[in-house]
Amino acid sequence: MIATIIIVVIVAVLAAIGVKRMIGMAKGNSCCSSSDGGEFKPRKKKLEGEVIAKRELDIEGMSCINCQYKVERKINDIKGVRAHVDFKKNKARVEMDREVPDDIISSAVESIGYKVTAIRSIG
Repeated sequence: MIATIIIVVIVAVLAAIGVKRMIGMAKGNSCCSSSDGGEFKPRKKKLEGEVIAKRELDIEGMSCINCQYKVERKINDIKGVRAHVDFKKNKARVEMDREVPDDIISSAVESIGYKVTAIRSIG
């Protein structure tokens, strides 16, 4: 009896995980099952100059650490820009050592399947 209950609970948890991944993939977010390097943590990026501007981005579609790493790597590919992304808060903090238009940053994020819903200057 107890063994049956344990098996049912395990199956239910696995089914819930599967449903969550399918929902994420249906939203265009397939990072959890992609072949883009899995949990390849981005390197710490050093800017060439002094930080002259900071932004905070609201980003929709991130559902796991792989999403976070993918977005952070993409933003960090932009010359003069360094990012720290938090998928749990759906936010990215961006520092720049030169003027980089907001649309360049949002286009980079959206090119990999996520949506930037807001960009704010921060102190």
